[in-house]
Amino acid sequence: MKNAIFVFFVTVFWLSFSATLTAQSLRFGLKAGAGVAKFDYESDTPTDSLDFFKFYRGPRNTANGSFKPTYTLCGVLEYDFSKAFVLSSGIQATLKFSQFRLQSVYAKNLNKYRFNVLYLQLPVTVHYRTGKFFLGAGGYAGWAVSGKWKNDVQDQNSVYQYVTDKIKFGNDPETSNLQRFDYGVRGEVGCGIKRLRLSFTFDQGIAKLKAANTKPEQQDNFFLREKGALRNQAIYVTATYYWLAK
Repeated sequence: MKNAIFVFFVTVFWLSFSATLTAQSLRFGLKAGAGVAKFDYESDTPTDSLDFFKFYRGPRNTANGSFKPTYTLCGVLEYDFSKAFVLSSGIQATLKFSQFRLQSVYAKNLNKYRFNVLYLQLPVTVHYRTGKFFLGAGGYAGWAVSGKWKNDVQDQNSVYQYVTDKIKFGNDPETSNLQRFDYGVRGEVGCGIKRLRLSFTFDQGIAKLKAANTKPEQQDNFFLREKGALRNQAIYVTATYYWLAK
């Protein structure tokens, strides 16, 4: 049901937005690129001691995640308000990876969690353009389509257990790993000539992706339920080819 609502609002936005535009001010493009992404994790509970992975429900306490490769493909629509200001949007598919390393207190095991999540995003950016260069700022809304997590459990540098499963999306920490809806701010800088543009983009998530804990804090499976904030971060280098470019 939530998937249908999201697709509905995206479709309404595009139909209403496109209807107000003139062909003289429009550019359509295809953007592709690669970069790095991670879950930025701020924990507010003591180091986790959970060693029974069948009870796993999401990223555990750690100092932070590390950047891993990410890939993006986007259909772009731009509208010129003037010679200097441009409104840019599109439908963006982004595959984001992240990694955590956690030293377990209970059994002194080293856990390496790896995540990959496919997002469908709707970015909206306003660009200031001068000559061949431009500078942009805006935001994005995203919807997690699918995902997977893996964990290598190491003891004295030897891997003795390997666990993997699909990411469960939802808002119940007892049954879910991550929340599905994401949103954040975006900055972009680049240059281009007519039909081709190169750009550097940084996305900072605002939405807290970890399943919310609405119950009182209590002992559960040898650890306290966590309330830390988990947010997306991503950096891209992209190339865009435009049709109807001036």
